[in-house]
Amino acid sequence: EIEASTGTVIRTIPIGEPVRISSDGTHVWVLGEFSDAVSEIDASTGTVIRTIPVGSEPSAVSSDGDHVWVTSGDARVGSGAITEIEASTGAVIRTIELGATPYNATSDGTDVWIANDSQGTVSEIEASTGTVIRTIPVGAGPLGISSDGLHVWVGDNGDETVREIDASTGTVINRIPVGKYPQDVFSDGTHVDRK
Repeated sequence: EIEASTGTVIRTIPIGEPVRISSDGTHVWVLGEFSDAVSEIDASTGTVIRTIPVGSEPSAVSSDGDHVWVTSGDARVGSGAITEIEASTGAVIRTIELGATPYNATSDGTDVWIANDSQGTVSEIEASTGTVIRTIPVGAGPLGISSDGLHVWVGDNGDETVREIDASTGTVINRIPVGKYPQDVFSDGTHVDRK
């Protein structure tokens, strides 16, 4: 944990080798490598509250404060799913089959957006019902994904672009060349950063 204002390392929390991490400001959710589980950490104390089994080969975690979404899948057979967890209790609410191999996910509280690397698509799920609304073709190797509620930003590793999707229509409205390997994308509604 790093204090944002000073850059000072406050503490290091032993949880194994982290693969993905998400925070809603109150809790931090961490996927550990080869653990098939997500760990919930109290952001104020650094205490691990619980570890929740989520299925084999989890690849991404995203929290909107009320729910936690964890993707898992097997690229060898082109299948995958996303598991919804109630943030306050750690209870698994449902698992939704995607028919694609998810790599990363983001939730804006209304919808959950999943980058399906092997298929070159983005899946949109209605958060309140767990319904897959649509699957959007985006290009080769989408890895990074971020939503600010109005737009969804997708880093396409294969063609070195960031695509902008209109969240209300699912239409790709912009394609921005960004250089090699845009693996992670972050949007705060004003700026979009890529790694």
